[in-house]
Amino acid sequence: MDYVINMGISGHISDEIVGQFERCIGQFKPEIVFLMIGANDAVKGQPCLAPYKANLSKIIDLIRQNNGIPIINTPNPINTEVAGGVFRMRL
Repeated sequence: MDYVINMGISGHISDEIVGQFERCIGQFKPEIVFLMIGANDAVKGQPCLAPYKANLSKIIDLIRQNNGIPIINTPNPINTEVAGGVFRMRL
């Protein structure tokens, strides 16, 4: 039987995921790990891309060290324009 365990924590940034990897991911020895991270790093004003890139690489390495397959989901685009209090996407 297969299980899906959602260990996502709203608001966490990539360095928090690295720090809590064993508790939130590693202990379960998952075969596949879906990652959707990066939006909170951007929203919380991380100073540059380098820390995010290093953290993402570290998380991928940790998943692979546990014989898991990382599936990377790209963050949704963030639109900074607000129209009438509602965020709008330009296509």
